[in-house]
Amino acid sequence: MTEKLEDYQPPESRQELLRRYADGERHFPETDLCDADLSGVTLDGASFEKLSWFHSANFEGASLRKTSFRECNVKCADFRRADLTGASFELAAVEAMDLEGAVLEGTSFVGASYYGYTIQEEDQFQLITSLMSGPYHDFLLLSTAEHSFSEYMNFINDPRAIRIEDDLLRYLADTLEWIPTYNPAKDEAHRGLCFWGPTVIHTEGAPAAAAIFDGWAGLLACGPPKLALTGGWTWCDGDAPSEGNYDRLEVDRDEFVAKLRQLAGYARRIVETEGEFFVLHLGV
Repeated sequence: MTEKLEDYQPPESRQELLRRYADGERHFPETDLCDADLSGVTLDGASFEKLSWFHSANFEGASLRKTSFRECNVKCADFRRADLTGASFELAAVEAMDLEGAVLEGTSFVGASYYGYTIQEEDQFQLITSLMSGPYHDFLLLSTAEHSFSEYMNFINDPRAIRIEDDLLRYLADTLEWIPTYNPAKDEAHRGLCFWGPTVIHTEGAPAAAAIFDGWAGLLACGPPKLALTGGWTWCDGDAPSEGNYDRLEVDRDEFVAKLRQLAGYARRIVETEGEFFVLHLGV
């Protein structure tokens, strides 16, 4: 367990953190560097245990061998291509972190929270596979007789799922808010999709879901074979947001339309069977 000195103050910037690390300091509890750019840093053997916050921080390409993020918040943090050999995320909040291309030999997530679910040792491979798969959303049609809403962790990266890229689903996001849904991770009613977690579409939301997915399919089917859609507003690190521009989404029309029509069919199946099925959505 990390002991905190009485006169200890956590680092408040990338520069301060690296300077103190270079001077030999290794224990940095209660650090708050949310949204910080920590790409490419070397912090091997450092400990941020516990109560450090790195929500949406960028650790892309960093060397974090045997670094401890135990009991830290790393939600939405970017660890792409980072070396996390022997690192610990035990008891951490890890929702929506990005591990694409990361080195994960000996990395532990035991006890970490993931959309209301506590990761067990036997679940680690399933979690890591999900976090390395990129920003996608999966949809499955499941039987209410065979599965409960709370079993969502069992379907991460299920090969039967309809998979839609995050950018494309966000293009539809305003209209998806019209669908009454349920969040099984929080056990509460919701509207639209939980983009960072699980969502259930059942009897109350199925009619709207069928109409919305069918409507988008019919509209996009009128476009050219390669659709050019306007994505979200983006800008480069260090630039003012006003200097950014809108992403351009290039989409295969027929593939996207087919997925939307399949989702509409799932929703109609719920209506036709009076709730014998439900759609499980698994967010990024």
